[in-house]
Amino acid sequence: MNTSLPASELTRWMGTALTEVVETLLGGSVTNSTQVPIPPTPTALVAEIALIGATSQGAVRLILPDAFVRSAAAALLGGSEADPRSEAQLKDFGGEVANMVAGRLASELRRVGFPCTLGTPSVSRGWVAPSETIVTGEWLCQGFPLRLEFSSPLPPA
Repeated sequence: MNTSLPASELTRWMGTALTEVVETLLGGSVTNSTQVPIPPTPTALVAEIALIGATSQGAVRLILPDAFVRSAAAALLGGSEADPRSEAQLKDFGGEVANMVAGRLASELRRVGFPCTLGTPSVSRGWVAPSETIVTGEWLCQGFPLRLEFSSPLPPA
């Protein structure tokens, strides 16, 4: 069993998980984007899923621009971006996407000897830069910047 994982491996898993979920749900392509940092914004949807291990806990946070959430929800649920969606519907959508991404990451962690379970999604508005050191990745989908943050329940590499 590994005692640590390099950040590059976690970032690769994060990108794979996000790509699989977004492409499956929405049919849009996802590309890695190291050149387009996502600025903190009060309107971004932030969905967080706890990863609960036997001796420690971490989390996966998915940060989605409001315009992406509205566009993706319209594509998945039908209608147009102009159709009104309640805040609850938008948060449910973001929480489900984050839950699917976190589930894929948890599967990878279990595969290499770090079993963990998923907590209940917590979804809010407004993203600020994290205060703790975590693994992050940024991607583009249909021109929208998507950010995934991973605070690991694993020992650092």
